[in-house]
Formats: sequence, C-alpha cells, structure tokens
Amino acid sequence: MVAAIGLSVSPSCTVLHARDLKKGRVLGTRVVPRSRTTGLEPGEAAAQDWLSGLIGLLDGMPIDDVSVLSLAGPMHSLVALDAGSAVIRPALLAEDQRSAPDAGWCNKKIPALDWSTSVGSVPSAALTVTKLSWLHRSEPDNWERIARLCPLGTYLSAGLCDTAGGYATDAVTASGTGYWSPGAQAYDDRVLSLIDGERDWSGVLPAVVGPLDTIGARGTARVGVGTSDLMAMALALGAEQGDVIVSVGVRVVVFGFSPRAIVDESGAMSSFASLLGGFRVAAEIPMDSDETSAGVIAAIRTLRNAGVPTGGRLFVCGEEHDVIDIALRCSRAEGSRVQVCTDDELGAVGASRHAAAIALAEWPAWQPVVTRRV
Repeated sequence: MVAAIGLSVSPSCTVLHARDLKKGRVLGTRVVPRSRTTGLEPGEAAAQDWLSGLIGLLDGMPIDDVSVLSLAGPMHSLVALDAGSAVIRPALLAEDQRSAPDAGWCNKKIPALDWSTSVGSVPSAALTVTKLSWLHRSEPDNWERIARLCPLGTYLSAGLCDTAGGYATDAVTASGTGYWSPGAQAYDDRVLSLIDGERDWSGVLPAVVGPLDTIGARGTARVGVGTSDLMAMALALGAEQGDVIVSVGVRVVVFGFSPRAIVDESGAMSSFASLLGGFRVAAEIPMDSDETSAGVIAAIRTLRNAGVPTGGRLFVCGEEHDVIDIALRCSRAEGSRVQVCTDDELGAVGASRHAAAIALAEWPAWQPVVTRRV
C-alpha cells in the first residue's frame, strides 16, 4: 500500500498520520506528547529535540512503501543557524512575548499602512519579524554567528532529508514572517534593512518554492516543502473559499479565504498566502473564557465587512471543553449550523493530504476529517 505521511509539530506533541495515497484510508497514527525542556523560556523550543522526535516516529512506523512526507509546523517561528548549520539558540515561537517592544519599534519606523500593504501584516509580538528584531537587539554575539535563518518547520523538513535536503519554505509559511510579501512574492528589502542594514541578506533566508514542490528525500520517500499548521488544518477540513475556520487553542484564530489581500492598518486582520489560491485572511483574539465567544463572533463579522467571503461553512476546532460553547453561540449569532472538529491530529491529517497532493501532482478527492454539527 503506497502511503502519504503527514507530520505535525507543536509545543504539546509530535504527530504522525499515514493515509493510503489514492483512497485516503487511514493506515496509522502516532502521537507523542512533548514534555517541557528544562532551561527554556516560555515560547522557546529545542529545535534539535523536535527533529529527533520526528525521526524516531518515522523510524518506528511499520509502513514499507512511503511516497511523500509533508510537515505542518508553527507559522510564526525562527531558527538561527551558524555556518555549519548548527542551531545557535532555542527556536523562537509566536508565544514568546519578549519581542513586544520590538513590535512597537517596527511600527514607529514604518507606518502600519505600509506594513499591511507590503507584507500583509502589522507587526505584533507573534510575528517573526519582531523576533528577528529582538534577536538583533538582545543577543548581538549570537546575531554575529548567524549564517541562516528559517522557520522551525523549514529546519525540521530539511533535517528529515538524507539526500539533497535544502532550506526551502512555502509561500504560506513565508508570509507569516512579516518580511516576505505575498503580493510581490519576494522578501521585502526595506524590512530586512530596517532590522540590519549592514548585513548581506543573500543566502540567509530560505528559498520560497511552489506548494507541491519537494526539497529532498528520506530513503525512497520524497520530502515535501510542507506548510503551516493552520493551513494544514484547512486542508484536513477540505476548506474552500467562503468557509470560515475558528481555531481554539493557546491562541484563538479566526480565518477565511479571499481572492484579494485585505489591507488593515489597525492590525486586526492579516493577509497571508494560501495553498487554496488567493489569500488566507486571519484575525486573532485573546483566549479569555468570558469573552472568547463574543470575540469570535466579532471577528467573523470583521472579516465579512472587509469583503472576505463568509457564506460557506463555519468550523470551530479545538479541544471539546473549549469549543462547544463557542460553537453554540456562533450558531445562534450566525443563524447557521456550525461544524465542530475536536480531532487532535488535525494538522498531521492535513499534512497527509498535502503529501498526497505532492505525490499525485493534484489535490486528492478524499476529504479526511469528519465533523459534527451543533
């Protein structure tokens, strides 16, 4: 049986999900919870440990004929590597709030409207560009050692390759950095010069390749370029333009898909690249048990008022105890049935569908996730 394997990584666990390439039948799933690494700050990750965990999962999976691997990783993350491709310091994730002052500095140096127009997002502590600024400002010795910078998923995908592995990323992940423009399809020299005008940035950042490209191989299996965790969630759900997805976790993100980028200098909405074509427009709200439902409903209306198509399905995804109340309130407010998904392996499932698309050179017809309505 030829398999497509999807992998996902997060601060809580590593997941492997295998599907039959053509029919989508489940061949196996493995979930390994992640224990906190001693000595790390909140929002940091031990990139080498995450890679070792992925390799251990793959080596222990009893599937002989694997066609393609694809990985879903954190969208806003930063790994710094030296000239020998060794990790210089722990990876920085969106949850690291130390770069909040850098977000303010970035917005003073370049107007918010310019940020939103050029790279799709106004800097916040979650965005990778502010991590870049923090690292340059706070750790000058480490900054001088840097030969390469990349998202965590890009580092992991390259590390899975045993032949011709390269540091390349997809447009979705690149658009989450705040220094790559989904409209221009290029890194923004103005932003990079703002962070460090003396550095030669050529060769430092990963190449941005096509969504169905491969970057190398592991044994006989090709390794796909991968994508971001929320994009993989959308792939698992079979999302289309018009659908709205609410992801409930440490952060709550409400997003839909638009044929055009939405310019929003307030920073309430960001426009990222999408594997579905056009743009993934997202609004993030605080995770507050008393206000989350109201925030989600307001975010959906904000997307709609900005011109993002919202007339399709409404998905609410997350852990059972977090999503039911939100889903019920959204159903009443929107006057429609809401589809709930509490599948913990959603990112890996979407990554398996991405892997199948890479192998088949087109998106497979099978839709992997079953939701229930409330």
